Parts: sequence; structure tokens; C-alpha cells
Amino acid sequence: MSNIKNQQILSIQYLRAFAALSIVFHHAREQFPGFQAIFPSEIGSAGVDIFFVISGFIMVFITETGDHSAAKFAWNRIVRIVPLYWFYSLITVLLYAVASGLFRGNAITFDHVILSLLFITHINPGDSSLSPLIKIGWTLNYEMFFYLVFAIAMLLNYSRRVLLTYVFLLLLVTIDAANLVPLSPELKFYCRDIVLEFAAGMLLCYAYQAGKLQGQMMIWVILVSVVASALLINASPDLGTFRAIKLGVPAIAIVAGMLSIESALPKLRLPLLIANASYSIYLSHIMVIAILRYLYPRLGIPTAGLISTLSFVLISLTISILGGMISYFVIEKPLLNLCRHLQKSLVQNA
Repeated sequence: MSNIKNQQILSIQYLRAFAALSIVFHHAREQFPGFQAIFPSEIGSAGVDIFFVISGFIMVFITETGDHSAAKFAWNRIVRIVPLYWFYSLITVLLYAVASGLFRGNAITFDHVILSLLFITHINPGDSSLSPLIKIGWTLNYEMFFYLVFAIAMLLNYSRRVLLTYVFLLLLVTIDAANLVPLSPELKFYCRDIVLEFAAGMLLCYAYQAGKLQGQMMIWVILVSVVASALLINASPDLGTFRAIKLGVPAIAIVAGMLSIESALPKLRLPLLIANASYSIYLSHIMVIAILRYLYPRLGIPTAGLISTLSFVLISLTISILGGMISYFVIEKPLLNLCRHLQKSLVQNA
């Protein structure tokens, strides 16, 4: 495993692209009531669950060689997540100041902006939800929390970092499920069963490295899980209840199934480009969709019917992909390079 850091796992990359596009689709189809009637299923939101499973997998994968200190791991995660998130958060503030009608159920206050930038879960003053300034940033609050727990576990006992992280996440969910301790909504947020998807991803990494994820039977596991997930969602649309079962289990099966056919996957340029730009797509697509939603009725474009729905979804996907790729090359990569350059300069001058 000496080259593990440089090894590219195509299945994980393709799933990153798929997850990002499924989330764009999910948010595009929920912009108008007529759209939701045509695409009633919430299954596109499972892209988040796939991302969480992938995150658990990758954190184990990149630290497997043992040359990551807890501080180095934490710094790399901050550099990877924070700069672009802050950039789009500030862009959101500017857009809200110019055209507040672009954003539904949001409000700009000093506390809301600061807590959002610090990834601290709080009540959104616009709609009383537990969402930050960029509403999809609730998922990043989970990601940063998981990275913090994983980094602390590395600091306590590197060789048992996965076990410590797993036990802690399981304990949180148990505390919430059994109502062992009264929790505020903000603390309860971190105890939801969705955090177990990170734990499942970590275990998948061990299974993959041990060669346990092999065989074409996994393809059938994927198909059955996707169908079961769709049926569960439609039967009980409240994704906040047992989400780790409704969407987490299928997400785990999908990731496991793709990993099982890793050796047979061809290297496809476009999916890899989308995968590389997936973070930019994820953060920027809400603005794309908000602008399209704002323009559609003002341009006299119908907001009901199959044709209008399909056009909105396809245009949203197309612009989000192109915009995300531009963001990746023009904003995200330069920010990453700048942070890494600053890190090297600080180390050399220390």
C-alpha cells in the first residue's frame, strides 16, 4: 500500500459524480409544485447519503499508511472544505443584498453568517430550520463534525482511530434513540442516525482493502437496494425518520457494489471531470437553480407540465455541471493551491 495516497479508485470517483448530479436533480424537481407532482420521489436526495458513505471510506483510505498526524489530517480537511465554502457563503450574502427574492426561507443576520462560516449548527432565522446560510451546508456541518471526531480519534490512538470513531458515533445515535439525555435541537442534530453512514463507509474501506468486496452478485444487491429505497421513501416520505435505513443502507450497497467491480471499470474522462468538480457543483448549483426559478415565471415560461419540468431539470443539470467545472478550475483549484503554498511557506519559516 505504499502508493495508496496516489491511487485513484474509479468507482468512488464515478459515485461522486453521480451523487452530485442526483442532488442537483433533486433540488431542481422541488422548485415548483407542478414539478414535484411529476417527480414525486425523493430518491435524488440519496446523493447526500452516498457522499457520507464515501467520506467514511476515504478518511480511512487516505490515513491507512500512517504518515498522517491528527494535525495534518485536520489541516488538510480544512483546506479542502473551508475556502470554497466561505467563498460561496459570501457570494450568497452579496446576492441576498442585491436580490433577496432569490432565496426562499432565508435571512441575513450577523450571527447567522458567522455561525454558518464556522460550521456550527444553529436555528436559521429565515425558516427556523437547522440550516446554515447555504442551506445545503447542513451536510457540511455533519462532514466537519465527522472530521473532528476522526481527528481526535487519531490523536488518542492512531491504530484504533476507526474503532474509536465508530463507537462514538454509535453512542451518539443510541443517546438520541433511547432519549437517555435531554438534547437541544442543535445537539440532537449530531445524534441522528445519518452519522452511521460515515461509520459504514469506514468499515467498507476495510472490507475493500481485505478483498472482501468481489463478485457480480453485488450488482444485484445494488438494484434490489435502489428499488427498496424508492418504495420506502414513497411509503414514508419523512426522510428524517430512520434515514440510515431508508437511504443509508441502499447507499452502502451502491458503494459496495461499485467497489466490487472496480477492476472492470473503464476510465471515462467526463465522469472524472464531473467528479473532480463535484464539490464546486454541490455548492454552486443552488444559486443556479435559484436564478432559474426566479427567471422562469418572469420570462413567461410555464412552471407546470412535463415539458417545462424536464426543461428546467435538464437546464439546471447542464448549467450546474458547466458552472461547477468553471468554479473548479477558476476558483477551487487556485484556492487549494494558495492554501498549500501558504502551508509550505509557514513550515519553511517555522
